Amino acid sequence: MAGLSVADIAEIWSVPANRVYWLAHKHGWRRYKNSGKTFYHAQDVLEVMG
Repeated sequence: MAGLSVADIAEIWSVPANRVYWLAHKHGWRRYKNSGKTFYHAQDVLEVMG
């Protein structure tokens, strides 16, 4: 499964972007960069946002 950007997560779950960053930090979501854009591993996001 492809990674999710902050914008993706914010839109899908209707949360502000700063909340996404906070959740990622709190739960230790794995991340990677592609073309300068940060993506979070979908599995990590789904475990929290489910």
